[in-house]
Amino acid sequence: MSKTTATEFRFTAVEAGGGRRSGTLSALDRSEALRKLKRDGLQPVELSEVAPAPKEKEKATAALSKTETRSPSASAKDRPTGKLILKPDQVVDFTEEFADLLAAGIPMDDALVLIERRKEKSAMRDVAAGVALHVNEGKSLAEALRRTSTSFGDLYCALVAAGEASGSLGQILRRHAAYLRNMRELKGKVQGAMIYPSFLVFSGLLVMVLFVSYLLPRLAKMLESQGAKLPPPAALLMAAGGVLKTFWPFLLIGLILLVLVLRLALRSPRFREAWDRAVMSLPGIGALLWARFHVQFTETFSGLLKNGLTMQRAMTLCQNTTSNQFLRQRISTISELVSNGSTLANAFEKSEAFPPSICDMVRIGEHTGQLPESLGKAAERLDRDLTRRMETIGELFQPVIILVLALVVGGMAWIMMGSVFETISRLQNRG
Repeated sequence: MSKTTATEFRFTAVEAGGGRRSGTLSALDRSEALRKLKRDGLQPVELSEVAPAPKEKEKATAALSKTETRSPSASAKDRPTGKLILKPDQVVDFTEEFADLLAAGIPMDDALVLIERRKEKSAMRDVAAGVALHVNEGKSLAEALRRTSTSFGDLYCALVAAGEASGSLGQILRRHAAYLRNMRELKGKVQGAMIYPSFLVFSGLLVMVLFVSYLLPRLAKMLESQGAKLPPPAALLMAAGGVLKTFWPFLLIGLILLVLVLRLALRSPRFREAWDRAVMSLPGIGALLWARFHVQFTETFSGLLKNGLTMQRAMTLCQNTTSNQFLRQRISTISELVSNGSTLANAFEKSEAFPPSICDMVRIGEHTGQLPESLGKAAERLDRDLTRRMETIGELFQPVIILVLALVVGGMAWIMMGSVFETISRLQNRG
């Protein structure tokens, strides 16, 4: 390759030992510059072209045009560049597979190509192709992920950037994949515990609607034909059913308006914070939400500190992992206290967002210099406690729902049978 056709590139790369190296190199194009860096055992983080002199720029452009004409990259044309969406399970699968390939010693771009060349058509292939395209253009992996898919949030991209800078990308990705699995299991526990009770409630409502809209009217007609009337409880249910049948359009419109007004009000930061505070104070549900927040925060905060992020940066990312404005405000209070010189344990206590057990673990971690490990142990214990609590609530909640439904259905059956027996007794007295 002649010097007249070469282009100067300025690079920043990570060495195999984790150190960073910066400099310039000459190459015909960006792809060749990347190959040179990888041949020297360097993982590029930034790669930008140094503007050549006008004459050299014209010659380099002509050479590049000839090169592209000789060997056009069809795969680059086919690669998607839009904002792709991955399901949460696909994000976990992508992260695990990518981490395993990196841990096996496969270079990053080759690992992306392997994922891209899967036989089955999936969104993971498209994401891998898009990320590979941006990486080959000289962008960092974190920036490539952010540009390719909105499914990789700020927390994910910050961890990837930390991994690139520290030379431990595979280890960080594997650890984050484990975190994503834990969060997925935690969400599944909450959803799974609500499936059976929700089915029971739906069944009970269906029985009530059937009773009020079909059985009671037929019973009323039968009694009227015999000159009798419905008992007061049945008459009250009949009247309520009539009101719903007559005014249901207005009730539906009122419900829709109420939802719209509530959604508009939730856009106000003050109202949203007050609403989230009220939700966290609900009996039973509030305790579960607090427990889930404690597990998620300690798990996330511990993982970020283990991956080398500063405490302030880790706190900011933890704040972005929850949509509850009340909890976000509490985390912001902790961050402000720490930035003003307070210890993390004292900040936790003053925020009133964590129980004394977590504050004690934080204090122990600060004193021993093993804060990430202490938070990790606290997260494991909190997760076990949350699992037991969910199981206990599930075991208690289901019998309560069954008892309530039995009382409702039994009450309706009693009303029906009472009305029938009353009609029969009147007919016998007439006879």
